[in-house]
Amino acid sequence: MFPKPRPANLITVPACDTHHSNARARDNELFRFQLAIHIGAQQSPSARAVWPSIIRSLARREAAGWQQTVFGTLGKRPVRTPAGLYIGNFPSYELSIPRLHAEAEWIIRGLYFAHRRTPVPADREVHVFAGEIVRRMRADVRQSFAPLIAFVQAVPAIVIGNRAFRYYFRTLPEDASCCLVALIFYEAFSFFGWVMPETEADVCGVQDG
Repeated sequence: MFPKPRPANLITVPACDTHHSNARARDNELFRFQLAIHIGAQQSPSARAVWPSIIRSLARREAAGWQQTVFGTLGKRPVRTPAGLYIGNFPSYELSIPRLHAEAEWIIRGLYFAHRRTPVPADREVHVFAGEIVRRMRADVRQSFAPLIAFVQAVPAIVIGNRAFRYYFRTLPEDASCCLVALIFYEAFSFFGWVMPETEADVCGVQDG
């Protein structure tokens, strides 16, 4: 996610062998690829700086499976302005939402440890939604997110890298083991999530997928 030289305030937390596996590395690479080539990410110096390494990873001979993952979803689709005006067909790719959600969940778990100095408790659930998913929800469901997002973004953002990543982390006043988190990558792609007991996590009347 971060070009060299790495940010001085990069957050590191302990991780088990499972999260250093080849499968996890592939998911990390997909996460970086889909976020860095997002149409809005072109304004981020950090996103542009990782493009060469993304191209190199696709050019490797042994990357046939990775190439299929990437190119298998590429195509063109009609694009319209927010007002509905058609502006042409543009290159597009299919977001791997379940895998993006899984990566964002592990980031939230890592931030939880960094802030709370303890892993997410076993009796707490991590729920996460990509901003793209929230925007496609029914208006009444989407509006239910508004006060939650306003609550977490009332605290100062923690910025890592040159427009690469910023996040908001806020624990609940009544229970510090619960929190709301907002993640923004390359100033273009966002995730919103929370850590709460299962009975309280369904605060928006929806379930993550």
